[in-house]
Amino acid sequence: LLAISKVSDQVGKFMRGVVRNVLLPLLLAAFVIIYLYIFRILFSWELPSNEVFMILSVVFALGLPIWTMAGHNKEKLLGKINAWLPVAFIPFILLQCICIGIRFHHYGYTPQRYYACALIVFEIIYVCLYLIKKGKYLQWIFPAACVVLFVTIACPFLNAEYIGVMAHRSVVEDALDKGLENLTAEEENKLEDSYFIILRECGAEGEKYLQTELGEDAETLYDWYFSYDSVTEAESLHGELLYFSGSQSMYELDVREYS
Repeated sequence: LLAISKVSDQVGKFMRGVVRNVLLPLLLAAFVIIYLYIFRILFSWELPSNEVFMILSVVFALGLPIWTMAGHNKEKLLGKINAWLPVAFIPFILLQCICIGIRFHHYGYTPQRYYACALIVFEIIYVCLYLIKKGKYLQWIFPAACVVLFVTIACPFLNAEYIGVMAHRSVVEDALDKGLENLTAEEENKLEDSYFIILRECGAEGEKYLQTELGEDAETLYDWYFSYDSVTEAESLHGELLYFSGSQSMYELDVREYS
């Protein structure tokens, strides 16, 4: 990115102009708005909304190439501002940790939240490399990104899908030991959430667990889940309005009278 922005032809000049006059001011505006939001949280003691983590992640993803391409700029004011942007992102990382911590506390583990934690780890590594000897070791960010990506996706016993199964299997197995018909409403809700995560979000690891470790119980649990889901949906109807739906498979349709 730095090399692209340094080319001396007309394209390079245009890119430097876009970064300096458009992208960097927009990034600074985003930083100011987020800092105002942080001050609001501090003064009002209200928890951050669910969308904050995604917004901060997008700011980092877009900000990294912007302040990298603007890194060669020798203008005094712009150079100082740009040099401090990665440091100014540190409070955003803390806010991300708060957001994901709240989600873990209220809703438990999911592979998506594992990916979110991996992103936070990558951001911390980046900021640390940026600060150590003025970015002397920043080239190690690419191997670090590969390591974080490997651990998150493919590392045995540490990848997101495997951890997801390990985090929720005890709920499933305890429910099966107790008997699905003997569960309380709270236990049923907890089982539904855990089974959904294993079945829908844990990919190959979830499928392996259900097929190889649960055996015949997997089919019983599958039938229970979809019957429970249907009952829950029916119970959600309230008031005097009832909704009906139906379908019929038709292999032939006579349209001769409309021709």
